[in-house]
Amino acid sequence: MDYNNILSKLETLYNYAKNSKTRKSFFLSLINYFDFLYKEKALSFIFNLIQEIRKKDLKEIDQAYNQSLEELRNTLIKIKKFTEENQIKNKAFLDELKKFEDLEKRIIETTGDEIEERFKCLTRGLYYLINSEGIKYKNFYKNFAQFSDDLKEIEWTFSPNSYKYLDLLSKIGRIKNTRPWFFFEKIKMFYEYYFNIEEYQKEAREKFFEMVGLLYIKEDIKTILNKENEPTKFIKKEDYEYYLDNMHFFVKKSLYDNFNLKTKNYYWNYDSKRGIFTINKEKVFFKKESFRAKLLELLTKNEKNIKKNWSWDEIIEEIEGVLDETKQKEQKNRVYETGRDINEYIASKTGIRDFLLVNTQNIQINPIYL
Repeated sequence: MDYNNILSKLETLYNYAKNSKTRKSFFLSLINYFDFLYKEKALSFIFNLIQEIRKKDLKEIDQAYNQSLEELRNTLIKIKKFTEENQIKNKAFLDELKKFEDLEKRIIETTGDEIEERFKCLTRGLYYLINSEGIKYKNFYKNFAQFSDDLKEIEWTFSPNSYKYLDLLSKIGRIKNTRPWFFFEKIKMFYEYYFNIEEYQKEAREKFFEMVGLLYIKEDIKTILNKENEPTKFIKKEDYEYYLDNMHFFVKKSLYDNFNLKTKNYYWNYDSKRGIFTINKEKVFFKKESFRAKLLELLTKNEKNIKKNWSWDEIIEEIEGVLDETKQKEQKNRVYETGRDINEYIASKTGIRDFLLVNTQNIQINPIYL
């Protein structure tokens, strides 16, 4: 299998998208890129890698989800049994129990998280019971909470895994923006909506919130194709440029790592004292005090640096000496843009477009030049 040729095709499709002058041409090029990536059998290993990473990333939260759901369902059974035995008629309390059951049966929809919504049904229901009955069922409440004598301070104990799950949910919400499975899912979702939005609408006919979302997405697709200057609601070009950059970075790195790709022998050198980058006798001149030159100097300083995959915060710390996280984040985009600028500048002088592998989180020297 000629993986060099496959990579060359991917590079061409990627560059079509990145160099697009209009929003419409960008999204159509994105579709062509993903279509090739998705249908090329030789690249199926990429999706296996993505799923392995996703499975590893989500293993703990998946376990917490299942354990939470079991705890919540068992709690509902206990509460209902007590309710029937004591013939409790409090409407607000009973309504919350019914809402829990309706969520289980998919009779009602929620825009929130499934575990959080069920947890709220139980806590709200118990609050209503406490407010109406006071200490009458104090011994019953002890099965589900720790509380003060006057019942004004309550800590729910019936589902410790729900607390764990919600903490993990918050964590995943942050880290997913750096993970290949998230970029893949976002691009795949747009790809499938573009070709099959009507089918998705048919399947969602009885799901109000999903139907509304699909209507907005369908309108966004029409706007992208026909109204260049009108804003879209959900599908933003800058978001999908970010997904594409990071997805392409992962695909290229996976190809290099798995197949040791090399097109030909390269000799390169960076003379940091003079700001001269040389590759196969072609010279590229950098202003020595510029951030581009400082970044290139860091990446090429020694063998360890040359082989290292640098995170943006490591780069800021090394070049600027900035340790404060808030101040580092202010310069995050600067690292990404500078890496791209270096590639474009080298390409303008030598035709080599990918000396650096650059995404919003990391920069490294492309392994094919090592």
